[in-house]
Amino acid sequence: MTIHFINVGQGDSILITTPSSHKRILLDGGRKSIYVDMGKKEVIPYLERQGYFSVDLIISSHGDEDHRGGLETVLERIPVSLVLLPPLVYDEKNDYQWMKKEYNNLLQEVGIGDEFTIDGITFKIRNPLKTGGGKGSNENSLVVAFEYEGQKILLTGDCELNVLSDLVANKEFFDYVIVRPIMVAENPLEKEFTMI
Repeated sequence: MTIHFINVGQGDSILITTPSSHKRILLDGGRKSIYVDMGKKEVIPYLERQGYFSVDLIISSHGDEDHRGGLETVLERIPVSLVLLPPLVYDEKNDYQWMKKEYNNLLQEVGIGDEFTIDGITFKIRNPLKTGGGKGSNENSLVVAFEYEGQKILLTGDCELNVLSDLVANKEFFDYVIVRPIMVAENPLEKEFTMI
C-alpha cells in the first residue's frame, strides 16, 4: 500500500494505491474556484505522472469547496468507477448538486458501520451517522479508518472536535495514526493520538 499526499494547498487530496492490483483510491481533490482548479492544476497531473489514467474509487469527505471542488474536474477528465459521499443533508445537497446531476449512477452515500475491503486494505467508515445528524458539513465529514498488514490510519477530513472526542472514547482507535487533525490552535486530544 502506498499513500500519496497531493499538494493542493488548503484542503486535501490523498491517493492510496493498493499493493497487488494497484487500485487507485482518491480521497478529496482540493479546491476549485474562479482562481484555481486544483483538480486540473495538481491532482490530474500528479495521477498522470504516476502513470494512472483512471481512478477506481473516489471518497469525498464532505461538501466544502476545498475538498470537493477538484473532484469535479477529475470526474470530467478521467474514468472513475465509484464515488463515496457522506449522507447528503442540509447544504451538502447543494454542494453536490452538479455531481448528482452528471454522475448520479456513480454515487453512493455511506456512514458509520459501512465497511469494505479492496485488495487486502480494509476501510471502515466511522463518521457520520447514515442519517447525517451533524450541524454542518464538517460534523458530517467522513472519517475513514483503514488497515493493511498492521498499519492503521485514520483520515478525518474536517471533522469537528466533538467527533474526535467520540473516537478517543472508543478504545479501538488508540493504535491508529491520525491524519489531518482538527484545525484548532490547541488540540486537547493531541496526547491521545499520534498525529501527522
